[in-house]
Amino acid sequence: MWIVDNNRLFFMRVPKTGSHTIYQTFRGGRGFRAMHGKMGDIYRSDKKLYDKIVNSYKKYCIIRNPWDHAVSRYFHDIDVKRFGKRQLEKYDLYKSFDDYILNNLYEPQQNTTFRDDKIVIDEWIRFENLSQELEKICIDNQIKFIKHHSNKNIDRENYFKYKYPKDYRIMYKKDETIEMVSRLSENEIKIFNYKF
Repeated sequence: MWIVDNNRLFFMRVPKTGSHTIYQTFRGGRGFRAMHGKMGDIYRSDKKLYDKIVNSYKKYCIIRNPWDHAVSRYFHDIDVKRFGKRQLEKYDLYKSFDDYILNNLYEPQQNTTFRDDKIVIDEWIRFENLSQELEKICIDNQIKFIKHHSNKNIDRENYFKYKYPKDYRIMYKKDETIEMVSRLSENEIKIFNYKF
């Protein structure tokens, strides 16, 4: 989560939806405990801050095509710096993208958003339009906009030496993998009309 008090802006930072870009764009802000989290986390630990955000801040959340999100999350999780002893114990479950999804290792966006009963969002931003939307927010709030783009998953070495695909659909070898991501992301698909 990222709070820009001077401009009364709040960004719900869902993993793999441009969190680093938000941080770079709104450097004058502050995080709330961890980079990611739920609004319910704020409510439970600082109800005054929660009420302040809900009642007087403009609240944004970035949402991403769920099938693209799952691929990004997979490459994040197999990053050599993250793939530790715990993952090595489940090596075969991470070896292919399909195994990763079908063995319930993927953490969908809804774990941060739609499963949080305290979430209040004024505006949802599509990850696919992130740069343009952040520029508009900066202009509306008289903040100097500097374009940032993070390709961390693409650039990082991963444990299996896989190349990050130009098109996320390449990673889906089984129909049941597509269907499972669809089930885990039904709200994103229904509300934002995402297509595979």
